[in-house]
Amino acid sequence: MKRSLLRKLFLHISLVLILAFIICTGVGKYALQSYFLHNKLSELQPQMESIAETIGATGQASTHLLKEGFIIKAYDLNAREIEVFGRSTPSENDLPAGLPRIENDIRTAVEPYVSEIIGGGQVATITKLNGMDDQSILVGQPIWQDGKLIGGLFLIKPVSELTSAMWGFMVTFMLAALLVLVLTLYILYRVIKPMILPIKLMTASSEAMAKGNYDERVPDNGYGELGELASSFNILASRLEQNRNAAVKLEQARRDYVANVTHELRTPLASIRAMSETLGDRMLHDEQEKERYYHSIQLESRRLQRLIDDMLELSRLQSGSAAIEKSATSARPIIESIHSRFSILAEDLDIKLCITDEAWNMPDCYGHADRIEQVLTILLDNALKYTASEGTVTLDASWNQEVITVSVCDTGQGIREEELPFVFDRFYKSDKSHAGQGTGLGLSLAKEILTLLNETIDVQSSEQGTCFLFTLHRH
Repeated sequence: MKRSLLRKLFLHISLVLILAFIICTGVGKYALQSYFLHNKLSELQPQMESIAETIGATGQASTHLLKEGFIIKAYDLNAREIEVFGRSTPSENDLPAGLPRIENDIRTAVEPYVSEIIGGGQVATITKLNGMDDQSILVGQPIWQDGKLIGGLFLIKPVSELTSAMWGFMVTFMLAALLVLVLTLYILYRVIKPMILPIKLMTASSEAMAKGNYDERVPDNGYGELGELASSFNILASRLEQNRNAAVKLEQARRDYVANVTHELRTPLASIRAMSETLGDRMLHDEQEKERYYHSIQLESRRLQRLIDDMLELSRLQSGSAAIEKSATSARPIIESIHSRFSILAEDLDIKLCITDEAWNMPDCYGHADRIEQVLTILLDNALKYTASEGTVTLDASWNQEVITVSVCDTGQGIREEELPFVFDRFYKSDKSHAGQGTGLGLSLAKEILTLLNETIDVQSSEQGTCFLFTLHRH
């Protein structure tokens, strides 16, 4: 199992912080200790200078440093000890642990610096002396008497004795730093966790999407780029869901298309086959009856031809292989052709065909004359087919500076509201049209033609009839 990103990130940051804490603590301790010792050294040096001057002037001196555990020794020019402190000198048993216990040990510790002091120089340093286990403070001062160098004065104190006073402060400092570290890690955890949560949610959602569940969404209120990533993830999920739904609809449309084509072809083919078999078996002897069968076969053949032509035409339009070039088009010849073709048919059906003055006088448009006439033919053919006797079919137009709106309205029984969204689908027929001889592709063809012309078509319907409206741009 893969390690949690939250755990891994928190662990790495914690290690960095702990390492930084250790380094800073060590560096801080060293810097503080050095600062303390050098301050102490700077404090002791003037005191040693004062003691050396007192010895040079009076031959004797006293100092509180002896009671604080410092070793202070004076030597003449022959490196012999000078008794200058009297009875105030501590005994060996009174000296702190780590200091030399006998005179020879003290001589060994200061021997490397005697020549420098006797030469008139000064020493103030923190170093490791011979015969001592730890670093020590060493201060050396020459002793002058009446302007003449008579010896040297030395002070020794182990560093451990001085820094022990610092431990209280160091412990307090380290506890405070440790508390700050713990609080920092806790705050860091509380900050990182909500930042990692969207990633965990996206991981779970992506796994669900991999299984086909595209309804998953994640909160997009994360920090900065994480919020943008979550938002992008939701957009991706939404598009995948749309693509899935589109794929389902496409598959259903394909199945419906095959079923509709099969249904539309089966009926005329069955009729032609039945009538052909009847004629072939010489079962009809009446010439008029034979003539009626031949006529029916002809009608069914034409219906098949019409269906196949419409299917091929729609396929060419939808594939883009049937390019439509637009040009300036005069509307008058189109209306005249429509009138001559449909006025007689409307009269035979006892339907009034009304072409308004606006339709007769509509201005020129920018389109394709044959395709516009094809759209009007489809709409008028549908209107006449679904209008009862003594009804009315009206062709009208209106326009502004940019667009002409053409309408074809009938007084039929109308289309139910729930069917309106589907009237332009291939092979879609409402219940009232099943008895007709249409292919179910006419309105689909009309919509596809107008789409290629960059125009729109809409339908409005009520109990008083149906009205199709489409646009034609003037420029």
